[in-house]
Amino acid sequence: MIVSVLLCVMGIFTWCQPSAARRKTAFLFATPTLVFAVISGLLNDQWYYMGAALTDSLAIILLSWLVIIDKLAVRLMILSAVSMSLNVAGLVMYEMYQPSTIYDALFVALYIGVIITLADQEGSNVGMGGTDRLRPGDLRDADPSLRVSHQSDPQI
Repeated sequence: MIVSVLLCVMGIFTWCQPSAARRKTAFLFATPTLVFAVISGLLNDQWYYMGAALTDSLAIILLSWLVIIDKLAVRLMILSAVSMSLNVAGLVMYEMYQPSTIYDALFVALYIGVIITLADQEGSNVGMGGTDRLRPGDLRDADPSLRVSHQSDPQI
């Protein structure tokens, strides 16, 4: 029950993002998660854990391909990776006939972390002029202190 409430709150925070870029990032994360939450009741336990891990993988792929990589996208990708790990651990616990209490509690904490991430406006790029945004593979405009020196680089 609590996870359903947290998923609804996550959906609300997805809609309430302050910019179109953040809203797109939040939707690319939330859509696979919410769709899976709706259809997960149709799956048996073993398929649930595998489907949930695949859903997290899909969220990471969508975020890494379709948005400008910013702090929100990175945080959501990290949370998806943590969720994927928890689902693999949940499958192992299921196969070992362990109760799902720890798994359930960790997912409540994870969804609270997602909601906090979506609600965090301090960590957003709004008003920063996009200085900390990078397109995947485009490191030319990155912070010069992060630059890797190459022998073939004409600027060296």
